This record gives sequence, structure tokens and C-alpha cells, in this order.
Amino acid sequence: NGLALVEVEDKWGYINEKGEEVIPPRFDEVKDFAANALAAVKVKDKWGYINEKGKEVIPPRFDEAEDFAANGLARVKVKGKYGYINEKGEEVISPRFDEAESFAANGLAAVEMKDKRGYIEWGYINQKGKKVIPPRFDKAMPFAANGLARVKVEDKWGYINEKGKEIIPPRFGMAWDFAANGLAQVVVKSNWTYIDSKWGYINEKGEEVIAPRFDDAGLFAANGLAQVKVKDKWGYIRARALR
Repeated sequence: NGLALVEVEDKWGYINEKGEEVIPPRFDEVKDFAANALAAVKVKDKWGYINEKGKEVIPPRFDEAEDFAANGLARVKVKGKYGYINEKGEEVISPRFDEAESFAANGLAAVEMKDKRGYIEWGYINQKGKKVIPPRFDKAMPFAANGLARVKVEDKWGYINEKGKEIIPPRFGMAWDFAANGLAQVVVKSNWTYIDSKWGYINEKGEEVIAPRFDDAGLFAANGLAQVKVKDKWGYIRARALR
């Protein structure tokens, strides 16, 4: 929306592209404006939302507040529990989760809930709060643009689709979301200290496209380059050259 957040004497506000003050710095913390033109701001110890004119749209009453997702819901924290509100600040899914992620573009959100045995596991809910993928993961992350989500089972990461079906078995010490080029960086060998761990890249079938030989690795950017670390130095690779 052409606005940038800035800090002036321990207070945050927003300026335009000319450096002009559009929203005076009066907030203790702020976040960028979301696609719905609302931004989360913190006043003292509570979060609320403002519009692009700096007007308070949702009063600060949350312990935490995230950007609104594509489905118009935002994750908020109230009294130690996570739930979801709409753009009017109305509670759509009551704060009842100990841990939760924001909604993905497919309308699903990863949350902690009890399984049939009464154990706390991660699963997925829809925007009505209904359980869609039963809780069976040690950790679950939001779905990426390609329709796959990272999940953790017994200290190993893999990927599932929107129906909860295992697409890539959990066999990685660490894994990240797939980039636009269809590649994701993963750790094939891992331990608690990451000593001797190496990063490489897989495709959406779980096939190794770039061998794990980097000490650290980043997501491929839109220009087709990814930052990688070898020993104590960083550089860039191009996927096509290494296939």
C-alpha cells in the first residue's frame, strides 16, 4: 500500500514513499499492512488493528495478533489460548488452542488438539473450526502454495497434502516449504546440535535434486537463486545448473 513502518524515539508509525509521516509514531510495536489494508499494532501490552489512515478498527485487547489471512481470519491470543477473529474483531473460532498457526490460502490452519487417546497432537481445522485432518503429528506447519504442508513425526519431517495423505514420508532432520520452482531445502542428516548436518534440495516427489552438501541453505527466490553456506562463507546457487 506504499507505507513503511518506522521507529522514532521508541515509538512506531508509518511513512509513505516520500518519507512523509502518514501515521504518527505512537505504537509500541507494529506490523506491515495485510492485503485487507489492516495492520496489527501494539499499545502498551495489548494488540489491536488499525486501517491505512491510522484509525483504530479493532481495539487493542489481544496478547498476540497476526496478519489477516486470505479467508479474512486472523490468529489472536487471549489469556494463553489461540483463536481466530474476523475483520470486525468478532470471535469466529474461540480461543481454545494452546498452539496454532495462521490460516493458509487453502482455508486450513494447523492447531494443537487432543487425539482419540487424549494426547495432544497437531492437526488441521477449517475456517469454521471443524477438524479436517485429525491430530497425529508432533508438529504441523501451514500449507504452502503447492498444496503441501510440512509435518513432524517422531523427530522427522515430511509432507502431506490437503487431505492429510502422506506425500513425502517423514525422513528429514529438518525441512522447509517448497519454493515457486518446486524445490525445498531439507536436512538429510541431523542431530540436536546440527553438527555434520548437510542441506540439500528435493522436488515435490521427494526426489533429491541437489545433493546435501551445504552447511546451511535458503529458499529459492523468484529470480531462481538460493543462498547457501559452505563452511563459514555464503554464496548463491542456481537450480538449473545443479540438476
